Amino acid sequence: MHAHRCRCHEQAQAQVPIARSVRAVGPVKWLEYVWQHIGGNSRAIVFHAQFKLPAGQGLWAAFWMMGVDAVTTGWPQCGEIDIMESLGHEPSTVHATIHGPGYSGADGVTRTYTLPDAQWLAADYHVFATEWSPNTIQFLIDGHVYHTVTPAELPKGAAWVFQHPFFLLLNLAVGGSLPGNPDATTVFPRQMLVDYVRVYQHRGRARMK
Repeated sequence: MHAHRCRCHEQAQAQVPIARSVRAVGPVKWLEYVWQHIGGNSRAIVFHAQFKLPAGQGLWAAFWMMGVDAVTTGWPQCGEIDIMESLGHEPSTVHATIHGPGYSGADGVTRTYTLPDAQWLAADYHVFATEWSPNTIQFLIDGHVYHTVTPAELPKGAAWVFQHPFFLLLNLAVGGSLPGNPDATTVFPRQMLVDYVRVYQHRGRARMK
């Protein structure tokens, strides 16, 4: 996404102590287990969630992943996969992006999807997913694939940094460099409703080419 670099730097800094703490209690190790026992073979890992997203100036909802080596390697070398980003002033549109060395911030490999007939994301629940295999990442909304990325889509000479464990994040930010601040039209409280989050192996499909 355009100007995404600012959010990543702000949130990466904020996530460093969190990453250390979750490493100690288990979730990062659990994702390492998922990678070793699912992602390390020929089938895709599916990260799949159903949300009802808020609308309003200054709101920034995200369902995303960052490499577990963010603490030691830093961003964007650790890699980032933005499964879904929604800006409250774009009530019908979502963004999917990957970031790595040489393709981060405003230069991330990104695509947007807009709901048909000017429907609002806030009007109902929608399913957001990524299907992630060692050399392909696909992004979906309500079962529709709208963005596929492989190493061939990267800038010449750029490294594909998506063959190691990542941790999963969900957040609703208020303000920031990309959405701007709330204004008089933004009525609080606002919430991102989460029906479920699932992580599983795609048994019905071999590695995506």
